[in-house]
Order: sequence, then structure tokens, then C-alpha cells
Amino acid sequence: MKSAELNYPTQQQELLAIVHALAAFRMYYLDEPPIVETDHKSLEGLFTQKMANRRLARWYDILAEYQPTFPICPERRTASLMH
Repeated sequence: MKSAELNYPTQQQELLAIVHALAAFRMYYLDEPPIVETDHKSLEGLFTQKMANRRLARWYDILAEYQPTFPICPERRTASLMH
């Protein structure tokens, strides 16, 4: 991430990472929508609120292109992967 992006709220940093990852691996998602697993529960709220700013609106447009699904993974599973 760029230095300015490090100042974004945590949920926006995670969403930005997802947007970058989808763009980087675009060739793999041409036939089937990607499944993005996350334990960041606050991302659910991002998708249901009105567009708070142009940055989020732009990211939503990019995500709409891929039509990913976002199942929420339990925190304990992610925590065990980190050890």
C-alpha cells in the first residue's frame, strides 16, 4: 500500500487489498466469480451503506465487475492460521 493508504480505516484497507488482489488475479476470474473469504465483519456494513465517498463508490464499481461473494469466516479459524 502507498503511504497515504496506510491512513485509511482498517475496513477500507482490507477492501482496498481485496480490490488490488482481484485486479492482480483477474485472469482467473473470467469464467467464475471469485469467493473472497474474510473475517472482517465490518465489511458487511460497507456493502449495505450508502456511498460515503467517491473512493468507496469507485471500489464498489470495480468489485461489481467481478461479482465476488463474501462469506464471513470465523475469527478463530483465521487466528489459528496465523500461528
